[in-house]
Amino acid sequence: MAKGRYIKNAERACAGKAKFATAYEAEQTAEWRYGAYQCPVCHQFHLTSRNGGAATTPLPEKPGKPKETGPKLADLDWSAALDPQPKPPRPTKPRKPKPPPEPPTRAARCLDRPGKDHRVRLVVDGVIVKSAPIRDLTLRSILTGGTVVKVSSTDPPAVIATL
Repeated sequence: MAKGRYIKNAERACAGKAKFATAYEAEQTAEWRYGAYQCPVCHQFHLTSRNGGAATTPLPEKPGKPKETGPKLADLDWSAALDPQPKPPRPTKPRKPKPPPEPPTRAARCLDRPGKDHRVRLVVDGVIVKSAPIRDLTLRSILTGGTVVKVSSTDPPAVIATL
């Protein structure tokens, strides 16, 4: 293998590794599970597992304050997390009632004017029938013999409109 090729591969491998200024800093960052070595390319320290997890430097006690420990999880108050307040029910929008479906309609022909009972004789599908009482005054006034109207399919048929 050529010398230039080794340097390029080493530089590429070194670029992907974490770099530390001292071996102590590298091993402390890895919580003493890995060893550290000085890289021949960048002259900084990288982590290695070749020593079987044994640190290359002894585990010195760092001078300074003793490490403060916070409360343990068992000592914390978990009542808010365990017993959440029930959420109020979400308000629902009132639903609009659907209008009743319109009965099917068909065409009919008036035979004469409405009588005193406000009903008119109609020819519906070739059969002469009397309509239901017509409540609309304007509709009642324009009905004459021969007028074509739209009627409902109910029994008796109700006059809906003129055609």
